[in-house]
Amino acid sequence: MSPSKDERFAQDRPGRDDEFELRWFTPTVEVDLCGHATLASAHVLWERSRIAAQASARFHTRSGLLTAVRNGEWIELDLPSTPDEPVDALPELADALGATARYVGRSCRASGRVAGVTVARWSRPG
Repeated sequence: MSPSKDERFAQDRPGRDDEFELRWFTPTVEVDLCGHATLASAHVLWERSRIAAQASARFHTRSGLLTAVRNGEWIELDLPSTPDEPVDALPELADALGATARYVGRSCRASGRVAGVTVARWSRPG
């Protein structure tokens, strides 16, 4: 189970009613990105009419600028991404799946902490 996160967002940035500073924390460290907390922050800002319903919410974070826009009942987030880099597949995983890895890549954020996403494509014989 991962540690809980806390978020903090400040008043508007000077001269911009739709821009905010946003930071996320675990009990021990500050983290670079938390999509669920960003989504919740945008929702609260619109629900409390802190920003206009048609305006996008702009959050300045350690990961860069994150934006949120309303799309009907949905909120769409534009989060930063990092390209994946090829890595070797774990032989144990291929054996367990009974498949051969065609491609395995890893993308990591969070300043070297283990916060990565692995992308894999598999082929089964036959």
